[in-house]
Amino acid sequence: MWKNLQQSLLGFGVDSQLQKQILSETEKWKAILKRLLDVTLFLASRGLPFQGSSTKIGDVNNGNFLGVLELLGRYDEITRGHLAYVKEYQNEGESMKGRTHYLSWMSQNEFISLCGDKVLKHILEERTESIYYSIIADATPDVSHQEQNVLILRYVFRNKETKQFEIQERFIEFLNFNEKTGESIATMLLAALDRHKIPLPDCRAQAYDNGSNMSGKIKGVQARILEKNNIAFYSPCSAHSLNLVGVNAVKINSRIKTFFGFVQSLFVSFSSSLAKWNILSEKVGVSLESQSETRWSSRVSAIRPIVNHLPGILKSLNRVLTEINMPDKIDEWPTILNEASLVANNLNIIPNFPEEERRAKKRKVFHDEVQSETIIQPNKAIVAQDSFKRDKLETIFINTSVALRIFCTLPVTVSEAERAFSKLGNQLKTWQRASIGQDRLSSLALLSIENKLASKNNFDDVIHDFAKKKQEKKNNRKDYFGFFRPSSEY
Repeated sequence: MWKNLQQSLLGFGVDSQLQKQILSETEKWKAILKRLLDVTLFLASRGLPFQGSSTKIGDVNNGNFLGVLELLGRYDEITRGHLAYVKEYQNEGESMKGRTHYLSWMSQNEFISLCGDKVLKHILEERTESIYYSIIADATPDVSHQEQNVLILRYVFRNKETKQFEIQERFIEFLNFNEKTGESIATMLLAALDRHKIPLPDCRAQAYDNGSNMSGKIKGVQARILEKNNIAFYSPCSAHSLNLVGVNAVKINSRIKTFFGFVQSLFVSFSSSLAKWNILSEKVGVSLESQSETRWSSRVSAIRPIVNHLPGILKSLNRVLTEINMPDKIDEWPTILNEASLVANNLNIIPNFPEEERRAKKRKVFHDEVQSETIIQPNKAIVAQDSFKRDKLETIFINTSVALRIFCTLPVTVSEAERAFSKLGNQLKTWQRASIGQDRLSSLALLSIENKLASKNNFDDVIHDFAKKKQEKKNNRKDYFGFFRPSSEY
């Protein structure tokens, strides 16, 4: 027995050959998982869908995940061999259930979740080192009519490579939450912070839009959080504030209000009928744009096609009005009025048609309060703190350095939340991906929105974690890649 063990340890004997075979198979599966991981990160970082209507190798409708692997397989022997192995079973009509291949949507979800967790862990570690942070939150309905609340953290982090301070606004997650009250939203945000082990006492500011449920001083989200942390100051979004100033200023001027009202009526007139829209397309070749009540910038988009194609729009409008006018000419109105008077007299009703008296309605704009906002210049503050570091004065003027960091932590706008919603609606949850789960959505959002951070991470350990999860599911003595090993080698 001793001699047999000696031969095995020296690399001879049946046992050593078996161990070499196991190691060879293990390396092969590691290489396959590495390629699957790279494809997952490639698609996720660009917000591309993974699955198609088919799961067969070689089918043009099998989705981006299998499609990219097929392209990679043209130049890579390991990928080509693995796909050929799966395709052989598919062609014979046999199920892949119980066979290791890691190409299913379940494996994709596990990869996406593990990669997202790694990026999130990196963000939370940065926040822990920075200590102070602020909350940025906003909400929007998605394509499946679910209210998606986004949570973003803003903090000042010292880059370990450049040794410079950087202001970071990092995406944390999407929260599916349909409640609208300030108390409910505040409870949701606090629960999210607690789940990620982010201490509320370190929060120095909170930024939302100007909705009463968010900004209210008594029942708003900011008031509820201030009850828990009285130095988490509310910073109203300057972009929303400026937009509201523009919208309300225009409402005071009747001429401007009438003008934009006419522009909106023009859009409604053409868009209300397919025939009218076809006339516009035939004469002009461009579409009119609608206006948003909450975004002043939408007026520019609405006016631009009118300015550039006014003659064509007038011709289209003239044609539409002519077609409407044909069955009901204006000169028939006196005849209609006489007939109505005759009927009224026969019914002993005095035919009195008083002219509608139009009264000018005065609109008053009431302002509950006017808040003067400080113009924050975080870049200058960062430069100031960097000068402290260069001159080795940071350790002397500790309080000044901390004050500068907290100052740069204060949010100015909630624009980062709007950027997250742009990713949500345009890439992550479209009508083709309306059934995507919430966990997968947040993980994909992390990899897509924080793609620069994800590209700097080493995801090799994700392969180990992925295999470990598979092993725990099997709950036996097989190794991570499906081969038996002594328990001492786990």
